[in-house]
Amino acid sequence: MDSPLFSDISYVIILNFLILVLIIIIVWILFRRQYKNKNKQLEEKYKQLNKNLLTNNYRVENVVLNLLPRFTAGEFIKSGKIKSKRYQGATVLFADIQGFSEIAAQSEPENLIKDLDKCFMAFDQIIEKYNIEKIKTVGDAYMCVGGIPTQNSANAVEVVLAAMEFIDYLKSENAPNNKEKKWNIRIGVHTGTVIGGSIGSKQIHYDIWGDTVNKASRMESAGEIGRINISEETYKLVKNFFVVEARGELPIKYYGNVEMYFIKSVNPKMQASDNRNLLSDYFYGQFYKLKFDDLQEEVYEMIETKLSKKMLYHDLKHTQDVVASCEFIGKKEKRSLNDIILLKIAALLHDIGFIVSYKDHEDHSQDIARTILKKYKFPTNYIEKVCRLINCTKEVCVPKDDLSKIIKDSDLDYLGRHDYIPISNKLYLELRNFGILQEMRQWRAMQVKFLSRHKYYTDYSINNRESIKQAHLIYLRSLSNLNF
Repeated sequence: MDSPLFSDISYVIILNFLILVLIIIIVWILFRRQYKNKNKQLEEKYKQLNKNLLTNNYRVENVVLNLLPRFTAGEFIKSGKIKSKRYQGATVLFADIQGFSEIAAQSEPENLIKDLDKCFMAFDQIIEKYNIEKIKTVGDAYMCVGGIPTQNSANAVEVVLAAMEFIDYLKSENAPNNKEKKWNIRIGVHTGTVIGGSIGSKQIHYDIWGDTVNKASRMESAGEIGRINISEETYKLVKNFFVVEARGELPIKYYGNVEMYFIKSVNPKMQASDNRNLLSDYFYGQFYKLKFDDLQEEVYEMIETKLSKKMLYHDLKHTQDVVASCEFIGKKEKRSLNDIILLKIAALLHDIGFIVSYKDHEDHSQDIARTILKKYKFPTNYIEKVCRLINCTKEVCVPKDDLSKIIKDSDLDYLGRHDYIPISNKLYLELRNFGILQEMRQWRAMQVKFLSRHKYYTDYSINNRESIKQAHLIYLRSLSNLNF
């Protein structure tokens, strides 16, 4: 039998052990809680630092975007420098506020800067509507350029339109009964080759150099108040869009006698008949024709370089064929130039989605069209018209309006032409390449079924393609001995 003393000792030992365990548990819990709190504080601190870093990066990027043209800002943020590049066919505009020194002498500095800032901000908004990049302001002078970073044939027209809006803005802002508040502007424009880039490592800014820049400056200094003075090089590019006044040869520093022209107004044919302040469909037809030529070059290059070599039917030749058919049928259906250019742009892009996927390529084409047309500064409503026409090239689409009928018939114009057999054989080989079908008999059955259900919609195609298509159908049925 255990002694009472031993029992008491055992009890004390056990009790002390339990107390020790309890203390250890409490310490562990307190340690864990403190660790979690410390960890949470560190996480919060990390999140805040990360947030501050992102905010600072965002601010830095915004500053860079405001200091540099958007197309160079990304390059500068990544590498800290901007590569110099030569641009051909760029149009440079110099604008200078006339009598600014006299105005400055009579105005409060704060009010003067406020007015000048308001003026140049309005100019910034004007050039943003067009495909024009602001380069810099020096005192009361404003400089911008069209045709960079993407060379385009329409940039001279866009720069002159912007210049006309500059003058209209100042006319609207000038107080009618306050001579001190009247600001006048002189504008010079010249088109040629420029070099764009940045020099030095401090106070980085983007600039352009070259003979074209110097000559544009001379055009401005040789001009007159409230007028746009252009060089002969610019005149050749814009003469169909504007009424000009020939000034003859005039001397300018370092260049001798140079042909110059004043822009007087938009060509009356380019003005809307019901509102002379608006541009007509004819203007936009001619203007978008210039943009189409540049767009066509880029899209054709995309097709040639990015399209799978297994595409034997939906290749560059097919796109060229549909573009040509849209123009031809559009003219036969007596559509306006503006409508025909719209059709040609949609035809140009209707199969570009094949570079992404064979399936649902029309949807991909619309996505690419929105991206590329936005880059070329086409209006949003115009881009959506193009996308609706592209969507109508889907097999299941039934065209509802005249333009949809034209692109629908143009896409399958070959069904009623004498080159149908060799073209359809290319489609058969393409489908084999993608494992969609294998046997020629299966292909003929598909063609008989398709031709039997196909319908032309325009008067031209019904009168000139339907009978030939029916002859092809008879021939295919004789080969396959099928009757659908």
